[in-house]
Amino acid sequence: YFILKSIIINNLYGVDIMEEATEICKLRLFLKLVAQIGRFADIEPLPDIDFNIRAGNTLVGFATYAEAERAVSSKLDFDNTLERIKRKAQDVERSFASFRAMQTAIKIDPEDMAAMKAQVYEQLTDLNAILDGYLAAEYGIDRNNIKVEDAYAREFARWKQTHQPFHWFVEFYGIMQRGGFDVIIGNPPYVEYSKVRNTYKIQSEQYRSESASNLYAFCIERSTVLINSSGRIGMIIPAGLLGLDEAVDLRETMIHRLDTHWFSTFAIRPSKLFDGVDQRLCIHIASASGTETIMFTTTYHHWYAEERPALFALLQYYPTEIYPGLNRIPQVGSVEAAGVLAKLRLQQDMCIQHYYAPKHTGFLMHYHRSPRYWIRGMDFEQYFKSQTRERSIHHFRDIYFRSEAEGKSIGITLNTSLFFFWFISIGNGRNITGTDVEEFPVGILSQSSCKELISLFDTLMKDYKQNSVIRVRQDCAFQEFRPSRSKPIIDEIDRVLARHYGFTDE
Repeated sequence: YFILKSIIINNLYGVDIMEEATEICKLRLFLKLVAQIGRFADIEPLPDIDFNIRAGNTLVGFATYAEAERAVSSKLDFDNTLERIKRKAQDVERSFASFRAMQTAIKIDPEDMAAMKAQVYEQLTDLNAILDGYLAAEYGIDRNNIKVEDAYAREFARWKQTHQPFHWFVEFYGIMQRGGFDVIIGNPPYVEYSKVRNTYKIQSEQYRSESASNLYAFCIERSTVLINSSGRIGMIIPAGLLGLDEAVDLRETMIHRLDTHWFSTFAIRPSKLFDGVDQRLCIHIASASGTETIMFTTTYHHWYAEERPALFALLQYYPTEIYPGLNRIPQVGSVEAAGVLAKLRLQQDMCIQHYYAPKHTGFLMHYHRSPRYWIRGMDFEQYFKSQTRERSIHHFRDIYFRSEAEGKSIGITLNTSLFFFWFISIGNGRNITGTDVEEFPVGILSQSSCKELISLFDTLMKDYKQNSVIRVRQDCAFQEFRPSRSKPIIDEIDRVLARHYGFTDE
């Protein structure tokens, strides 16, 4: 009991924007303590961890003293505010230390502890009031601009309620003074920034990852500021982090601030990490203790529920590096997968887009942009009919090749195991982007390979049609394909491409 109590008081800290979440967290920690007691007579007073587990906005506030210094320095500091803030923060930390020490003493005087808690709360409130004023000014709520005191008070109170500022360097002053936290773990919200922007805004100058437009990205970036120089971070985040073009600034920030990374990624079908949560997820573990950037990734896992007990135990990581030109992190997982990507890179001077025709001319193909287990590229349109349209505009994209021969021999690659491997290794795992198609390396095919692929293309298109059915739903009718029935043809296409790329039998 004493060991766990000491750990909770001295080692565990947490922040959440939902106050009820912090109360649940504290309750779970208390239950962990109570579970150590065998007899009712042995129950001791539970620790007070109100200053450990805090409610506030992780993303809004001064994370470091340097951030506060910049804000104060932008004003005329006639009364030496910076020095006052620093001195008050040191006083708060001393009071924190005394409050924690009292709780691990053999005998605790409840009145003394209550008095010390009141002192800490008063000091924190006083210091936060100063910092909130400077932060609000950066949001345009400034006494110098709002002359009427009542109007300023109303605007300030409204801003504080919506933004819930949390100043990390004050709330955890001792930790931040020593360089930051040793370990940061979290399951940050996967929420588009646009959905909360009308409630609160982040300060753009504090976040390089704003282009990702998602709160999880800001949480990761904030964590890289809060971690110490030998610390570790563990987060459960969307798998799109590795392959989304919008996340490139976040990837660069993570790689710049952290040294060693482990990424394991998981699809949502046939099974998913969290039942009822349709999120393709990545478990990212990172260390700030190295001297050079090293990355390890797993394959992108499609797995069954029966595999769950052994899923993590059987993870295989393999070293990888940023894919050149795309600035994405390949999901590799094995020496064979790394070898395939290496062979592809040898052909990257001639990608699919080199065979494109000017827009709306040449040989037309369509590809399905929302694959699950397979990708289709076809020279005919899927049958689709609804009350408003005769084409599925959301799921298909058009590409034009310079000639029919190039279209069939190059376009056929979209249907292969190789292209699907490319997509789940380099892409975002959810939908195919124009870049995924354009940047697929094909090189220059030999005449014999082209001839074989053109013949296989015609055979595959015919087989697709023969194995398709028309599905009727309440709002539309559409053509459904069964690529698995065409697998012998697709395997033959892969064999032709294997010779072209120089793949080994393995």
